[in-house]
Amino acid sequence: MERASTNLLSVLSMDVLRADGRSRWRIAIAKQALLSGAKSLDRIADEIGYESASAFSTAFSKRLGCSPGRFARTHSVGGSAGMPAIS
Repeated sequence: MERASTNLLSVLSMDVLRADGRSRWRIAIAKQALLSGAKSLDRIADEIGYESASAFSTAFSKRLGCSPGRFARTHSVGGSAGMPAIS
C-alpha cells in the first residue's frame, strides 16, 4: 500500500511541475507581447490559452505582483523612471 501512495504522490508532483512550467511559459510569452504593445489584452489572453482577459490578468498579477497594464507601462521603452529593467 505504501508503494502505491508513493507512486501517486510522484504522479501528482509531476503534474504540478508541468502546470507550473506551462504557467511560466504563458507568462513569458505574455510579457513579450505586452512590451511590444501591438496586441490587446483580450488577444494576448486568447493566444496564450486563457478563457478570458480577466483570468489572464489574475494569473499574471499573482505571478508578477502587478497587473499586465502596469507591467507594460513600467517596463516599456520610456516607461516610468526608477523601475527595474527586464532581464
